[in-house]
Amino acid sequence: MSRNRFRIGSIAVLFAVVVLCVAIFGVLTVSSAVSDRRAAERYGEHVEVLYACENAGQDWLSEADAYLKGAVDLPENTEETETTLKTEITRGNMQLEICLNKINGSYEIAKWRCTARWQPDDSLNLG
Repeated sequence: MSRNRFRIGSIAVLFAVVVLCVAIFGVLTVSSAVSDRRAAERYGEHVEVLYACENAGQDWLSEADAYLKGAVDLPENTEETETTLKTEITRGNMQLEICLNKINGSYEIAKWRCTARWQPDDSLNLG
């Protein structure tokens, strides 16, 4: 008369599968959080260098404006022709090219281009 036995085998298997799924999702969550943090740090470094380059460009533009008004000498690293002032500013992997067209003691910005030099990611060993 052992008909009233309680079988726990199927419940235990279901519970083990649920625990395994929760553990896998936890590991994936931590893994993606670490990856997102690395990406955010790299983007933060890129933006920091970009803004440093743009700030240096604004400083150069201020000096060039004062030069064109006759107040100071020609800014450093500046190429001057009869009609233009040009410079290239480098900060980290960013390069800013600025070209001004001279117009009667004033200027017009002809080029303001900030570009990043590509650097390969050698962090993965694929060989």
